[in-house]
Amino acid sequence: MFIKATEETRIYKNIMNLQLLILLFVFLGNKLTIADKPNMNDLENTICPKEKPFLCVPYGSCCSDIEYCHAGKCEQCFAKNISECDLLIYCKDESLHDESKMKKGVCAKACEVRLAASKLSECDEGDNWKTIFIIVISVLVAGVTICIIIFVIMRYKKIKQRRRMPPKNDPENNNTEEPLMASDIPVQPDLARALSQEEENNRDEDENDDLPPDGNGIELREFDG
Repeated sequence: MFIKATEETRIYKNIMNLQLLILLFVFLGNKLTIADKPNMNDLENTICPKEKPFLCVPYGSCCSDIEYCHAGKCEQCFAKNISECDLLIYCKDESLHDESKMKKGVCAKACEVRLAASKLSECDEGDNWKTIFIIVISVLVAGVTICIIIFVIMRYKKIKQRRRMPPKNDPENNNTEEPLMASDIPVQPDLARALSQEEENNRDEDENDDLPPDGNGIELREFDG
């Protein structure tokens, strides 16, 4: 019975030792594997220059701060001739750039590298002046429009009042009736001719009355034929 217990103890110890050896080999293997793996930063520092510090795998291209790695090649995050203000809009507005590039953080970092604080302030000042100019122009246009509308309304009211006022020379609406002159009375054509003929006869008689008498004391008169 004692011998059997001793054999079981020996077998148990051997199993424990075997497990310890396996764990030791696994631990050492992991250490060796980690040590054998190349460090990306070390490779970039060894292969790529300082101007283009980022390694683009699998072809080993080196990218700068304003480039991103795409299909083994370095691509520009921005156009070459882009201005600082346009670049600011590009980096702020999500609709003007590829979101996949910005999500990777490469071109987002490029925005921080490319955009200087002084340039940003200049762009902000320019935007402020543009905003103020637009506001001033809008206020002026609105003021002129309101003045034109008021002028048109006042003019319309004035014209409407004039149309409602009676005319000054209307005899029906004149309270003071002026005496009618003889020339204002309408005369028929025949009556006018008779009156003119009578006026001529009266004028001739007046002329004959003014003539002196002849030697016999007889007054000469002219008779109409």
